[in-house]
Amino acid sequence: LMVDFIDPEAPAATRRIMSEFFRRAATGASMAGFFRTYLEVDICDEAAQLEMPVLVMHGREDAAIPLESGRQLASVIPRVDFEIVDGAHGPGTGNRPDTRQLILDWLAGQRR
Repeated sequence: LMVDFIDPEAPAATRRIMSEFFRRAATGASMAGFFRTYLEVDICDEAAQLEMPVLVMHGREDAAIPLESGRQLASVIPRVDFEIVDGAHGPGTGNRPDTRQLILDWLAGQRR
């Protein structure tokens, strides 16, 4: 369940490794506690203090973090661009050709 939640797009081999890691690393109760804490983390106060340009990207199919949470985070950052990208929550979301191009274009538009 955790693997499906964290990285639903992971290849089968990665899913097996992650599943085994979670089975060996924690009990169901401790994973539930981790998961609950994970969902309750609020970094908005810290994010509001950022002074540099920030690109916040959120996967359109993200089941782990609601899209509204991404919007809320972006709303408190002073110099932000918010982009909704194809994909879910896992690392693969940022490694799509269109997402990589979006990042490169955003970086190219930033002044040094």
